[in-house]
Amino acid sequence: TNTSSITRTIGIDNIAPTVSVSGFTPTSGAAYLYASGTTMYYNPANAASFDVNVTASDAYSGMAYVTFPAFTAPWGQTTTANDSSSPYSRNYSYTAGAPAPTLQQVIAVDNTGNQATANFTVTSDSGKPVGGSISYLNGNTKLTSASITLSSGTDTISGIGSWQIQRREATYAAGTCGAMGAWSDLGAASQTSPYNDASIASGKCYEYQLVVTDHVGNTETFTNANQLKVDQG
Repeated sequence: TNTSSITRTIGIDNIAPTVSVSGFTPTSGAAYLYASGTTMYYNPANAASFDVNVTASDAYSGMAYVTFPAFTAPWGQTTTANDSSSPYSRNYSYTAGAPAPTLQQVIAVDNTGNQATANFTVTSDSGKPVGGSISYLNGNTKLTSASITLSSGTDTISGIGSWQIQRREATYAAGTCGAMGAWSDLGAASQTSPYNDASIASGKCYEYQLVVTDHVGNTETFTNANQLKVDQG
């Protein structure tokens, strides 16, 4: 009698996959978005869109898909969605006035149904920077440069992104300043304090202001009523 045997190996996978939110990629309106770790900050006054990127793997039965959450309208993605191919991502877009989705969760599922989750946060930032300042001499000078002290202040949500000193000028004659011209940028952005303005000229009056922008495009202008009057004669 001939006999034969068949060997079958049955693998049991009860180990959850590994998953993490690896970052965000702006796809439109990048000036109104700022990613830090697993948080995406956005400016609700301006439409924008971004990808949420996820890294997931399973060493046993393999990955099946990653489920991405739904957001509330006017976000464009109001139902959940599965991505079955690595790298895993989903694009989220919003129109002006979109509410903050806050804490969200992605779910990684392997081929035997084991699941693992990872969190990310989407935070609205409509607040302007506060507490900034700019100061300089008020009155007459014979010097060929002006020292400007500045502080960019704080922003408690997305944080301070950059700041720009601006200057305007007028003619100075007989102890009187004429009509001030338009504001223009002075030097590169985000100068350290004190800043030395070596481009002042005799017979001119100058005023300075500081424009501070947070990481998602909210701006505030900090002014000073001083007038610097240059008479090097």
